Amino acid sequence: MLYLSQVLGRPIRDLEGERVATVKDVIVRLGEDDHPPVTGLVARFGRRDFFLSRWRITELNEHGVRLNSDKLNLRPFVRRDGEVLLARDVLDKQLIDVDGKRVVRVNDVQLIEAAGDWRVTGADVSLQGLWRRLAPAGLMGTRKPVEVLDWADVGYLATDAATVQLKSSSGKLARLHPVEIARLAEALSYHHGSEVVESLDDETAAETLEEMPAERQVRILGDMDEERAADILEWMSPDEAADVLGDLPEEKAEELLGLMDDEEQADVAELLPYEDDTAGGLMTTEFVTLPRELTVG
Repeated sequence: MLYLSQVLGRPIRDLEGERVATVKDVIVRLGEDDHPPVTGLVARFGRRDFFLSRWRITELNEHGVRLNSDKLNLRPFVRRDGEVLLARDVLDKQLIDVDGKRVVRVNDVQLIEAAGDWRVTGADVSLQGLWRRLAPAGLMGTRKPVEVLDWADVGYLATDAATVQLKSSSGKLARLHPVEIARLAEALSYHHGSEVVESLDDETAAETLEEMPAERQVRILGDMDEERAADILEWMSPDEAADVLGDLPEEKAEELLGLMDDEEQADVAELLPYEDDTAGGLMTTEFVTLPRELTVG
């Protein structure tokens, strides 16, 4: 087992043991794996950053990196789609812990070697993880226990890396109740909370939005792709959808209403003329029917 903080800044040595560079970052590729694999390193030589493939590495530990060759390709590092730099994109960022139903900050990243591959297995969210990173070597750490969150329970990573296409796992988030998803999304910034909502299927997104404050509903749907926003509005209760449309600019509201299916559009349009604080504004077109012979008790 290894922590990211134990690797960063460590020497990279060639086949002969000569120091040729230092570790600047560790690269992983997010995908369907619960524990994403390390695909390489960002190495630093002088003022140049270059890519070092995982397959060039024979040793990776707290003492540094050993290569299987004495040749280096010093072409500048260029990030590819889907790649995550653990130091740059994950450390000090927030993530959603689906199992614990909470938003936590990443203080360190746990790596484990298995079957010849290094993989991200956990996020250290404890004070001990922060101490490990920031305290001078040799100083005793805090007595608080290490708390490592299994990466398989990460439902969303709040990073702004433009190339990261899979920051959110709708399948994992769907294990939560919409009330819980809404609470967690609100604990993030508006931008990241919106990404959480957009990652959900239409029905779950609608139920989640219904649990959020009106101003956040309006902003998220107003900034969303129009077709997607209309699809989500169709899943919302007519009175909730009418309230959202009533708070949007008139032109935007008309556009979204026009994109909705005829049946849902008619139900919402019927409620739109009523103000929120009137009886009409409180009613809904949905109702429950019970058989006449049903009794109480």
